[in-house]
Amino acid sequence: PGTPVLYYGDEIGMGDNFYLGDRDGVRTPMQWNSDRNAGFSQSNPQRLYLPLILDPQYHFEAVNVELQSKNTSSLLWWTKRMIAMRKKYKAFGRGDLTFIPTENAKVLVYTRTYQDQVMLVVANLSRYSQAAELDMDAYSGFVPIEVMSKNRFPQIKPDLPYLFTLGAHACQCFELIKEASSVTENAELPSLKLKEWKNILHKESIEKLENNILPNYLLQMPWFDGKSKRIENVKITDCAEVPAMENSIFYFLLEVAYQDGFPDKFQLPVAFGKQPFAFKTQETCPNAVISKLIVNGEEGILYDAIYGLDLQMAILELASSHHTIHLKNSELVFEGSKSLKNHLKEHDKIKPRVLSASQVNTLIIYDNVFCIKLFRKLDYVINSDLEIIRFLTADTDFRNTPALEGAIEWKFENGNLILGMMQEVVQSNSDGWTYMLDRMNDFNERVIALPDMPPVITALRGTLTSSLIYDEMPNYLIELLDNMVANRVNTLGERTAELHLALASGTNSPDFAPEEYSLHYQRSLYSGLQALVRTSFSLLNAKLKDLPEFEKASAKEVLDLKQDILQLFKTIYSKRIEVDKIRIHGDYNLEQVLFTGKDFYIVDFEGNPERRFSERRIKRSAMRDVASMIRSFNYVAYHSLYADNQIREEDIEKLLPFAEQWYHYVSGFFMKSYLDTVKDAAFVPKTKEDLNTMLQVFLMEKALNELIYELNNRPDWVIIPLRGIIYMIKSNIKMV
Repeated sequence: PGTPVLYYGDEIGMGDNFYLGDRDGVRTPMQWNSDRNAGFSQSNPQRLYLPLILDPQYHFEAVNVELQSKNTSSLLWWTKRMIAMRKKYKAFGRGDLTFIPTENAKVLVYTRTYQDQVMLVVANLSRYSQAAELDMDAYSGFVPIEVMSKNRFPQIKPDLPYLFTLGAHACQCFELIKEASSVTENAELPSLKLKEWKNILHKESIEKLENNILPNYLLQMPWFDGKSKRIENVKITDCAEVPAMENSIFYFLLEVAYQDGFPDKFQLPVAFGKQPFAFKTQETCPNAVISKLIVNGEEGILYDAIYGLDLQMAILELASSHHTIHLKNSELVFEGSKSLKNHLKEHDKIKPRVLSASQVNTLIIYDNVFCIKLFRKLDYVINSDLEIIRFLTADTDFRNTPALEGAIEWKFENGNLILGMMQEVVQSNSDGWTYMLDRMNDFNERVIALPDMPPVITALRGTLTSSLIYDEMPNYLIELLDNMVANRVNTLGERTAELHLALASGTNSPDFAPEEYSLHYQRSLYSGLQALVRTSFSLLNAKLKDLPEFEKASAKEVLDLKQDILQLFKTIYSKRIEVDKIRIHGDYNLEQVLFTGKDFYIVDFEGNPERRFSERRIKRSAMRDVASMIRSFNYVAYHSLYADNQIREEDIEKLLPFAEQWYHYVSGFFMKSYLDTVKDAAFVPKTKEDLNTMLQVFLMEKALNELIYELNNRPDWVIIPLRGIIYMIKSNIKMV
């Protein structure tokens, strides 16, 4: 509490000369560099009012501003970041102070609160590692976010102590964010009474579920994507009974009808949870709880069975034995590989865990060996994710995607519904997004540490279609951009090319055989692009007044570029392009690749979630995937500036031209590696002019789609597609 004060030299740990007496010990010359008189003065050292610090530990040749400015891990840079953080979080300067008691007297804990901002500070006052359990009931439901890294810590649970461990003299600062619970806070759960568990299928129980329980439950689920529509009704159209250890599990097939648009189908397996499981689930996984349930006087919960061990193990066992559940008008088919069957034989105890990373689907990991993806939203159209993985596993030599190990299908006379698919687990360090963002942050730190900025940034060399190799970049960029990053990007380009070559190899399968472009198809593309411009610009106009101030100028600039964008899109049908359409990933970006430390694995072939299932299977240009990945590099570059908590506002303008150079050259490495691998493949335009046209059009199309998404979901990120659009249109640099 109070006003923090920095006396000159504190920011570099300059040290004192306490032999000088009075306050002169902290008034020695500022140590700017290792030159004469530490850069403080060029006069005779004997004429200085006070002598320089010559103590070996704090000598001006070892401790000075110049040295620490070049090292972003120095005390000077730490102090700069702390000042920037204090400015950002007003609670540190204006908030009230509340101490949180702890039994460990060596750990100091307090909160600072200002308006809706709550900051938590945990400090270890000891020279040894310490642990402290805190009573955080007052902040139940909040999630601590570490302010520098933005790492999320586990959610604070009611009636449970929160454990912190700290190294010697360590201090951690968190922002406490109220988790947006999917289950309405303090809302009374609906209740259902049954004489027997199987009575859940009786007409009156079904009607109560359909009318009173399921509509509200669905609206609270992150995987239900119909929240923006008005639900007309929810119907349980089919049910399958899955045997389990105690009570059976009922697999419900739901049809949700809306007042506008087509109905959607979802899967929801349900089970009866008794105490104490019911209490634990309500506390630790409230999203799983559908309603209270009393069966023959015994209180419990009706819950989403995916979160229960019974169904998790039943899926594994049924798949390993290729079991089929025969129903009146359909059958539920479980398929599994030999390796899955062998794993069950060799391991007496399997450890499943549900991952919450995906909002659209639900993932269950078994022993870190197998992963089953349960598709919440269903359609009778063939699931493109399963279809492509099955094709790549069985019919191609492409091995940089997790192999298919099993599937769950609900077969009807009028089509099949894919409930889930099982794949091997790839032991990865992170996804491509996390890896590249870390490397971009390293790059930014090196730029910030430059003692002298080049007065004029060297003009960009090369283009996407005629890109340079690493050694051909400007010398100052070679020093800033790690060669390892270039090698990793080259590898990603190769894997992307190998994927497209594999997808184009299915010439004997109508679903995978390549098809030629036609001028008629190109005109239809242009019609769709025109509609995209109308939609995106109309939305941008409508949301303009609500955008943060720093985004409005870029938004207005983009609005003035409408005709330029339309002119660019016209080039897609100026002449027939000789190129093939193939099956593609459809939603390709850095988050869809896993990084193992040496290689990349490509995952999630469901396609664009904004499209209907049938549209996702349509053959398209492979350049769409390429453009999507290049846009992902652009997101990394701008995200590192505008969303990184460690970048000070005053450094953004300094870093911006370097970030754009990073994007330019990294995209070039990716593109060169891709083109070198595919060589003369028919899905790549035969002329450089046509390749340029397709890349420009698809890059802009992707940027406009990103703009729509960010305007609707993440207004603070709108600056990224805005800057990308401006860069593509107004830059004098010919990207391709």
